[in-house]
Amino acid sequence: MKEVFAETAKQLKLPQFFIKIQGSGGFFEAGETEVLLENDELLKDFKLSQADATIDFETVDSETYYVDLEKVSGEDYKPTF
Repeated sequence: MKEVFAETAKQLKLPQFFIKIQGSGGFFEAGETEVLLENDELLKDFKLSQADATIDFETVDSETYYVDLEKVSGEDYKPTF
Protein backbone atom coordinates (compact mmCIF):
# COMPACT_ATOMS: atom_id res chain seq x y z
CA MET A 1 0.00 0.00 0.00
CA LYS A 2 1.27 3.45 -0.80
CA GLU A 3 2.07 5.54 2.26
CA VAL A 4 -0.07 8.42 1.02
CA PHE A 5 -3.19 6.22 1.41
CA ALA A 6 -2.27 4.44 4.65
CA GLU A 7 -4.06 6.82 7.04
CA THR A 8 -7.23 6.85 4.91
CA ALA A 9 -7.23 3.05 4.75
CA LYS A 10 -6.95 2.78 8.54
CA GLN A 11 -10.09 4.90 8.91
CA LEU A 12 -12.23 2.74 6.59
CA LYS A 13 -15.14 1.00 8.26
CA LEU A 14 -16.47 -2.06 6.47
CA PRO A 15 -20.17 -2.80 6.82
CA GLN A 16 -21.32 -5.70 8.94
CA PHE A 17 -24.52 -7.52 8.13
CA PHE A 18 -26.90 -9.05 10.63
CA ILE A 19 -29.82 -11.46 10.41
CA LYS A 20 -32.80 -11.63 12.73
CA ILE A 21 -33.47 -14.97 14.34
CA GLN A 22 -36.31 -16.01 16.58
CA GLY A 23 -35.45 -16.78 20.17
CA SER A 24 -35.93 -20.34 21.38
CA GLY A 25 -38.65 -19.19 23.75
CA GLY A 26 -36.54 -19.31 26.87
CA PHE A 27 -37.14 -16.99 29.82
CA PHE A 28 -34.41 -14.52 28.75
CA GLU A 29 -34.97 -14.83 24.99
CA ALA A 30 -38.04 -12.83 24.12
CA GLY A 31 -38.69 -12.01 20.45
CA GLU A 32 -36.12 -11.63 17.70
CA THR A 33 -32.36 -11.39 18.14
CA GLU A 34 -29.85 -9.94 15.67
CA VAL A 35 -26.84 -12.13 14.93
CA LEU A 36 -23.79 -11.29 12.84
CA LEU A 37 -24.18 -12.85 9.38
CA GLU A 38 -21.59 -15.57 8.74
CA ASN A 39 -20.75 -17.70 5.67
CA ASP A 40 -22.74 -20.62 7.07
CA GLU A 41 -25.99 -18.68 6.91
CA LEU A 42 -25.32 -17.69 3.28
CA LEU A 43 -24.69 -21.30 2.29
CA LYS A 44 -27.66 -22.75 4.20
CA ASP A 45 -29.90 -24.72 1.83
CA PHE A 46 -27.59 -23.89 -1.14
CA LYS A 47 -26.93 -26.77 -3.48
CA LEU A 48 -24.45 -26.10 -6.29
CA SER A 49 -25.84 -29.00 -8.32
CA GLN A 50 -29.17 -27.16 -8.54
CA ALA A 51 -27.65 -23.77 -9.47
CA ASP A 52 -27.94 -22.31 -12.95
CA ALA A 53 -24.70 -22.55 -14.95
CA THR A 54 -25.83 -20.32 -17.80
CA ILE A 55 -23.86 -17.07 -18.20
CA ASP A 56 -25.35 -14.30 -20.32
CA PHE A 57 -22.28 -12.79 -22.02
CA GLU A 58 -24.45 -10.21 -23.80
CA THR A 59 -24.80 -8.25 -20.55
CA VAL A 60 -21.07 -8.38 -19.69
CA ASP A 61 -19.05 -5.27 -20.49
CA SER A 62 -16.41 -6.34 -22.99
CA GLU A 63 -14.01 -3.48 -22.26
CA THR A 64 -11.59 -3.77 -19.36
CA TYR A 65 -9.21 -1.16 -18.06
CA TYR A 66 -5.95 -1.38 -16.18
CA VAL A 67 -5.64 1.54 -13.76
CA ASP A 68 -2.53 2.34 -11.80
CA LEU A 69 -1.21 5.35 -9.90
CA GLU A 70 1.76 7.19 -11.32
CA LYS A 71 3.88 9.37 -9.04
CA VAL A 72 3.87 12.93 -10.34
CA SER A 73 5.93 14.65 -7.64
CA GLY A 74 6.47 14.31 -3.91
CA GLU A 75 3.23 12.82 -2.52
CA ASP A 76 1.16 13.57 -5.64
CA TYR A 77 -0.13 10.73 -7.78
CA LYS A 78 -2.34 10.59 -10.86
CA PRO A 79 -4.29 7.64 -12.23
CA THR A 80 -3.03 6.18 -15.50
CA PHE A 81 -5.13 3.93 -17.70
